Amino acid sequence: MMKKVISTILCFLLYSSILAQVDNNAVTLVSFEQDAFDYDGTLALKNNTQEDIQNVTFQIIYL
Repeated sequence: MMKKVISTILCFLLYSSILAQVDNNAVTLVSFEQDAFDYDGTLALKNNTQEDIQNVTFQIIYL
């Protein structure tokens, strides 16, 4: 289970860095928390623009 959590975090950080390059760092990942045996987690994003950002979607892929 711990491998699943670590893989999730690494994949999300990679995806966030790719997304940030495409969108000029419009949104950055502030934090991601998920305990080893939890199915739910907490994700915090930061809007680096002056515009409202709505309907944020993302995909977490477990390897």
